Amino acid sequence: MNKSQILRSRTRRYKDAVISSVIAALGGEILVFMIMTSARTSGLQLWAMGIPTFIGLYVYYRKMRRDKVIMWLRRFGRDPETDIKFYKILGNACWGIGVPVTVQDSMYRTSILNAFSKTVWFIPFTMFGFILWFGFILYLVLYVGSQLVGEEFVYNNMSGGPFWLFVVLLLFSVSTFVALCYFFIRPFGFARLSVNSAVEKATKIIKKIHARTLTQGPHGVVILKCENSFWQDIVRLVLREADVVVVDVTDVTANILWEITTAFEFVSANKIILVYGSDCGVPETIPEGILKNIEAAVGKEKMQGYKSFIYLRNNRWIVQPQENYRMFQTYLCDKVLDCLVSH
Repeated sequence: MNKSQILRSRTRRYKDAVISSVIAALGGEILVFMIMTSARTSGLQLWAMGIPTFIGLYVYYRKMRRDKVIMWLRRFGRDPETDIKFYKILGNACWGIGVPVTVQDSMYRTSILNAFSKTVWFIPFTMFGFILWFGFILYLVLYVGSQLVGEEFVYNNMSGGPFWLFVVLLLFSVSTFVALCYFFIRPFGFARLSVNSAVEKATKIIKKIHARTLTQGPHGVVILKCENSFWQDIVRLVLREADVVVVDVTDVTANILWEITTAFEFVSANKIILVYGSDCGVPETIPEGILKNIEAAVGKEKMQGYKSFIYLRNNRWIVQPQENYRMFQTYLCDKVLDCLVSH
């Protein structure tokens, strides 16, 4: 397939996903409406009517599954404090084309987009859970208040009590419930690999991507969390199955240099994109010092045909940051497509 055919296929799948999700949501709404017309509790009706919306969203996620593995190699540790995050550029650039996969240490944060796509079915039940949580907070306030100032005083004042007290309780309940939900779905945003089952689990994830059976968000990154003792084995495993390799060479460490060398051993140069994040303007090429270090480790002949992508990491140099965000995404998407059609 050439680039235009890949983009047309993505557009067709997107239209199919939207139409299918809308049909699923509307069909579910009609069915729930017919069932719940006899329900006496309006709150229960409202809760039930929201369920088909998330069913439609789940259908959309299933329809937009991708079958290309985009291996993202970067330095271990947390992301640097920059205005423009590369993982957002990469996730949006690979939308409808491939799944970014990265191998990281235990310090790396989760992918909330992937976590949300895996737990979207649970959201309607969290609405019911919030009602229970708010009731628990209200009961706790009443109980503690009755113990401190007396039951009669509390109930007499709460029955016609100030509106601001209700608002405070509601805001407190919402904030604490959202925090609990975040900590609940956070583990779904990464795959933690153990030394005994790392290869088997990573292989299963890669096979699911190629078969379009892996549940993941349309813009998220699949994170394989590894320990120091076996992360290199997982990198080799994913590189063998990768369709495109994206390497962040902004900060070249010993581990990054090993990853670059290994990438050029397992993947042809025309499938590799070297990424450089600039802090002050966008240079035309990757700095010469970085390229010389890579050439010394890999060999100039092996590097023939690689592609480069340079982006700006800080908004203070950008007049219209969102437009530049889209520009970088479009530019990187074009690079990924070039790699996919290269032979």
